[in-house]
Amino acid sequence: MDQIKRALVSHGPVSTTFSVYEDFFYYSDGVYQYTYGELLGDHAVLIVGYDDPGHYFIIKNSWGNDWGESGYFRIGYSELASVTELGKYTIAYHGERP
Repeated sequence: MDQIKRALVSHGPVSTTFSVYEDFFYYSDGVYQYTYGELLGDHAVLIVGYDDPGHYFIIKNSWGNDWGESGYFRIGYSELASVTELGKYTIAYHGERP
């Protein structure tokens, strides 16, 4: 978790993956935490921020502005160690910015 937060501060948004389960399709607001359903596959997303008091990351999804919180969702830090495997593959860009 701390490495992801450091990457956000140092390099900006961070690409990552997580495993999507059925319940994720019903997300509309709040802090997502896996509760039920079958594994449907892996998904790439963009971590854009975090909130330590709330214990969550702020993530941009690619499913459009009508989904979630205007195309974004919040996901609990606890999902780093859950079946969702949030952050399993994470990339921070270290090169020069255009």
